[in-house]
Amino acid sequence: MTRVLQAMAGAEYGGAEAFFVRLVLALQRAGQDQKVLIRRNPERAEVLSVSGMETVELPFGGPFDFTTNYGFRRAVERYKPQVVLTWMNRATRFCPLIEKNTNSIEPNQSSDIADRHDVEHRKPSKISDYHIVQVAINQMNQAAHFFKPVVGKFVHVGRLGGYYKIENYKTCDHLIGNTKDIVRYIVESGWPKDRAHYLPNFVTASEAEEPLVRGIHTTPEKVLLILALGRLHKNKGYDTLIRAMAELPHAYLWLAGEGPLRIELEELAVRVGARPRVRFLGWHKNPSPLFAAADMLVCPSRHEPLGNVVIEGWAHGVPVIATKSAGPGALIRHNHSGLLVPVDEPRALVESIKRLAMDPDLIRKIIHGGRKRYEKDFTESVVVARYMRLFKKVAL
Repeated sequence: MTRVLQAMAGAEYGGAEAFFVRLVLALQRAGQDQKVLIRRNPERAEVLSVSGMETVELPFGGPFDFTTNYGFRRAVERYKPQVVLTWMNRATRFCPLIEKNTNSIEPNQSSDIADRHDVEHRKPSKISDYHIVQVAINQMNQAAHFFKPVVGKFVHVGRLGGYYKIENYKTCDHLIGNTKDIVRYIVESGWPKDRAHYLPNFVTASEAEEPLVRGIHTTPEKVLLILALGRLHKNKGYDTLIRAMAELPHAYLWLAGEGPLRIELEELAVRVGARPRVRFLGWHKNPSPLFAAADMLVCPSRHEPLGNVVIEGWAHGVPVIATKSAGPGALIRHNHSGLLVPVDEPRALVESIKRLAMDPDLIRKIIHGGRKRYEKDFTESVVVARYMRLFKKVAL
């Protein structure tokens, strides 16, 4: 069995962080030999440890975080993994170098794809103090690699859940993208095609899950209930959905998630007159009861590399409406496994919600089409088998 060390330096909440936990636990159930390093998070550590997963918490801090440098090296030296899988930039940066990496890739520096797809879609228009500091930090991070001792031999695999700058992954041997478009971006950035791999996310759903009683969130039983889930961030487009709610006087919205825009979104709901019908639920570890209670799922994202919530909707048998952002636009077959609407157009969203709510045949068709796609590509058994095959294929 291939020995795998996984490292995740993510945030407290988020789609990638939630999938990391699901994948670790699923691989454990499948018998994968693995150990885990995570950024300090007592709740996440407890979930993993209670399931019998050996977990080490590290700071995963800034360029002078020697504790994580030492802890990562120590984990590698003790466990002797054949594969190290790092999630996102920070964990990748802290992965020890084994020697001068002859397999490392120099990405195409002339490519502008990273700028076009950057998660925040922001580029400094002029050199600023912030930009100078960031450049200095990046240089220190790169220099730090040269002082890390040789710790053994392993294959370093980096996982991308977005259109991140490929130069941050040049110490990796292989890269994983969780959408086909991300893999295309990786290759177009100069990465060898045979070292770029498409491995999607999976979701799980309990068919026996009871619906959350609507009255808990002061929601009438007979009204149209719309569900939206995710981080309360500009990229998610929840402001567009709230504006649409102003034109849907007989519908209620459950918005499950936390993030920097919560207060702003609450204030917007008041301004447009939708606040009495919008419920901010906070983060839910188990969203299945929310799906069981909802009539439809809406994903209004401006920028969404994958769209886990779309797959979750399919798995739970809930019809999906989503914007044509990168991920949902690639996942959904319009009028078959969901409805697609233009980004940032509340009026189009209103019309699609009304259309779906009034057409039981369309609801059944979309639920059926989504379920078929889920079972074909996004179940736990399908995705875990693909990960384990990749580990075996690339392992030293």
